[in-house]
Amino acid sequence: MAGELRQEDGTPGPEEGRLLARPGQPTETVSPGLHPLGLDRDRDALLLVPAGYRADQPAPFVLSLHGAGGDATSGLYPLRDLADEAGLILLSPASRQSTWDVIRGGYGPDVAFIDRALAAAFARCAVDPELLAVAGFSDGASYALSLGITNGDVFGHVMAFSPGFMAPADQRGEPRIFISHGMKDQVLAIDRTSRRITPQLARVGYDVQYYEFDGPHTVPSEIARQALDWFLSVDNENDSAATPAASEPEPAPAVSRDGQIAPFTLYTFGDSILDSRWYNDRGLDPGQLLVRNDDELFPEFRGQDLSSHGPVRLEHRAVDGATVGSLPAQARNLAPSEKAAAILTVGGNDLLRGLLVDDGPGIAAFATSLDAFLRDLPVRPVLLGNVYDPTFGDDTLNFTGVDSELARENHRRVNSVIAELANEYGALVDLHAHFLSGDQSWCTHTIEPSLRGTSEIRRCFLPHLLAMMGQPG
Repeated sequence: MAGELRQEDGTPGPEEGRLLARPGQPTETVSPGLHPLGLDRDRDALLLVPAGYRADQPAPFVLSLHGAGGDATSGLYPLRDLADEAGLILLSPASRQSTWDVIRGGYGPDVAFIDRALAAAFARCAVDPELLAVAGFSDGASYALSLGITNGDVFGHVMAFSPGFMAPADQRGEPRIFISHGMKDQVLAIDRTSRRITPQLARVGYDVQYYEFDGPHTVPSEIARQALDWFLSVDNENDSAATPAASEPEPAPAVSRDGQIAPFTLYTFGDSILDSRWYNDRGLDPGQLLVRNDDELFPEFRGQDLSSHGPVRLEHRAVDGATVGSLPAQARNLAPSEKAAAILTVGGNDLLRGLLVDDGPGIAAFATSLDAFLRDLPVRPVLLGNVYDPTFGDDTLNFTGVDSELARENHRRVNSVIAELANEYGALVDLHAHFLSGDQSWCTHTIEPSLRGTSEIRRCFLPHLLAMMGQPG
């Protein structure tokens, strides 16, 4: 989530992960070779211009991001050795601290520095805007996914080598995505990372190529070459032939399918309240617990899950960091089931990105956007969870920098919008009231649901869904 507020004029700032630099006609000249950009004395950016570069022939361009503890030199990995052969321009900026800002808590200084580095590179180099990519390894891969999806109208291609997570601030454009990961990775275990990220991206309609290899936390040379070939390929029809690992499996019911009983489908939409798996060591989110309880962790819910009451499947579409403006992308390519319900949480990121200080128009626009999404969503009913208070009503825990009285008033206004629309499209699930009865163990990273918080969110939605499953189809 963003650490700063939206600018008062509504222009997206670096805290939201948006990049403003665009390629155009160069105003400076550059020769082949490795060039420091001179933007920072200690942690600069490097521009690698390939042999054979010509200013009259726009070249493919990759923004390449280093892993944790790295710098601009290490950020050139793993494509540096292939750049001359491919005629590839590489730009490698260094993060402002040991790793990228969003991994430390929110977009900000790294986005601003990357924007400066891109502007400097575009001033020097002729770049093919159709062959513009962002790539990275490890933490850099997580950041590449996050920035690439947020700026998919700039980067048509994303290459993520062994990512850990993604936290896009928005969803713009439809970038193609390449992901690779080692099956023996002991730094970012594949089961908790790429094997979860890839299906999530595929479900919401991204063109994803996914490759697993028998190795540790690294990028083998053959994988780097495969990624580069994918990026430079003109014949995108070949990209549809994914490896078995890349294929999105057909969703299966949580229990055996009875030929006479259509499974109940639960759709999840929204933000990290429902996409909280990144914030607990079990990789669980409320939708998973609603469909099938973890009886070892939560014995009080034994037999109190949807799959104990009939055939059910989960279609998880919520994305950590989502705002009301990014909801339509989550419903892309949705084929609704006959018996279904949707659960939705949104508004927290919108508050943090400007609505906490809104004096009227912003929350009205939020209401209009949410109403439009719900009206077009082909699933009924929709259970809308409101925005809980991560300070549990204690003003001394206010972390926003906004006057508590104003912040609480706008929090109330957003929740009033959600309640009004819930009455029209389904029902309200009052997460806010329930969390006021909790404590700080229900949250992690200040505002995100912990494992306990994830179960409490499940507790709030469960009775509504069980009642629906008991109704005739």
